[in-house]
Amino acid sequence: MPECSRGHPERHVQVHAKVDEKADMRIKAIIDDGTGALTLVLDSRLTAKNMRDHIEEAQKIAKTAMSQKVVEDDIKRKLLGKKFAARGNMSKGEFGITLVATDAWEPPGTIREKAHKFSKDWRG
Repeated sequence: MPECSRGHPERHVQVHAKVDEKADMRIKAIIDDGTGALTLVLDSRLTAKNMRDHIEEAQKIAKTAMSQKVVEDDIKRKLLGKKFAARGNMSKGEFGITLVATDAWEPPGTIREKAHKFSKDWRG
């Protein structure tokens, strides 16, 4: 069977027919700051960096559970509702704006912590 990087649950891709499954460890998420939204794409390197787990471990978990859903649910629990910063290349297509990240991180501290530090620094 040919190997294909396209993900499909039944291991069947129209272009190649049956294929050997290849784990897709990218994150594709919607980022919304309240003024607008965009699609954020993290490659496997940035996924591992932000999940603080090794890709191989996630692949083992998915294989043991016989489903990628276990890994997807873990990613959702760790990232949903969190502040997130990203840098990369943006494009606009038929599905809206997409940011393919070259770097992504969770900013340190909360706004309250930053305000407290700023007021302490300002007062001297």
